[in-house]
Amino acid sequence: MTRRTATVPDEAPDYLTVVEVAAIKRISRGRAYELVRLGVATNGKDGIPAERVDKQFRISKYVIEEQLGGPITWPIPGFHDCAAVPPDEASVEPPAPQPTSTTDTTPPKPTRRNRSKSSDSQPDTQLRLFPA
Repeated sequence: MTRRTATVPDEAPDYLTVVEVAAIKRISRGRAYELVRLGVATNGKDGIPAERVDKQFRISKYVIEEQLGGPITWPIPGFHDCAAVPPDEASVEPPAPQPTSTTDTTPPKPTRRNRSKSSDSQPDTQLRLFPA
């Protein structure tokens, strides 16, 4: 799954996806879906309470904050590709490119595996004492 590289808002949206909740709670994506399905099946008594929007689940930010006992850190560290950069640091020049070496660093061509002959896979039924 590829995440989009759009700008991340300064604060968390009111409804989160299951993948975002998994990143916030530091659990696997599969476990998060299990807990959300359990929450939907038990009407929020067990698992993570969620709402279905078409074929997707949405979890209220306030429910997760209540379970965690505090506010959500946003953007999620290690989840969002683009970090929030203060405006004064956005104008810093990028580092100078490193000089390239003069040697050719192209990777070698992949080699093909030789197929075995069909006669190699079947053992001879006759015992040969002397080579032919």
